[in-house]
Amino acid sequence: MIPKKLKNFFISYFLIAFLLIPEISYAKDYFRIVVLGDMHLPVRSQNNEIEKVKNKIIKAKENTIEDINSWEDVDQVVAVGDITGEKGTINEYEYAKEFLKRLKKPYWLITGNHDYIYYGDIHEKPETVSIGERIRIRTEKLKRFSEYFKMAELYYAKSVLNYLLLFLSANEVDNQFSVEMHYSELNWLSKTLAQNKNRPTIIFYHAPLKGTVTNSSGGIAGDNMVAQPEGSIKSILAKNSQVFLWVSGHSHTAAYEPGFKAKYNLFEKKVLNIHNADMERSDIWTNSIYLYKNKVIIKTFDHKTGQWLNKLERKIKPPVLKK
Repeated sequence: MIPKKLKNFFISYFLIAFLLIPEISYAKDYFRIVVLGDMHLPVRSQNNEIEKVKNKIIKAKENTIEDINSWEDVDQVVAVGDITGEKGTINEYEYAKEFLKRLKKPYWLITGNHDYIYYGDIHEKPETVSIGERIRIRTEKLKRFSEYFKMAELYYAKSVLNYLLLFLSANEVDNQFSVEMHYSELNWLSKTLAQNKNRPTIIFYHAPLKGTVTNSSGGIAGDNMVAQPEGSIKSILAKNSQVFLWVSGHSHTAAYEPGFKAKYNLFEKKVLNIHNADMERSDIWTNSIYLYKNKVIIKTFDHKTGQWLNKLERKIKPPVLKK
């Protein structure tokens, strides 16, 4: 038997302790998106001829997926293009399809240049390819992307909380630059934004906006590194102040590079370009986008060390729009 005085003491102690515990909210008030940069599945073989190196990179990619699967609060995963290794061959698509089955979270995909514009299993001698044949090959590979990943459209919109999320694919088959949108997609983008002026909007596209990224030598990246046609995109964004984030890959900007988080990531003083490192490495980083009704938090995770990179965290206020 516990003496009455001692029993009363324990009751008072635990009551005080309980009252001092901060209030815990069990209702999740955010929507979490994990962004996968250029996956290049299984690997970009031309850059990784040594089998040991290839296996190390593949293992790092598998471990990244395991990490994401272990995060219970993840609502969605977005892969921002270059899903396939190099040329969008049938073997690469088969591997990518099976690899994505490892992911136990729902995901949204968009295309990158390596998913369709380069020559592979369909035609092995690009120097002999006519314009018509080039267009046919690229059209067939875009169709392959849709079929393998069961996508009704290559560009589409999703609604999350009070946000509009737009997913744009590189899909110009007679392209001048490596990452370019067809005019029909640009028209859809313009029309969709015009119909949603009062919704804070985030755009996902393979390439970054012009002027927001540097090249390997530290200078501002050229036309093949940025979203095209850059003039049309700039014009559309100028007319739509609701767009405040642009989420991209393509540049392979690593988390340790100055350009991963820099002042020049802000396009035209209003659209912040969030860069995502590629997965073609043994040290992989992913960005998580936490959508709250009145703010967005971007956090970067190092999958090699298993740690969050707190210095790279960003908090963004969505634009205040007239209803």
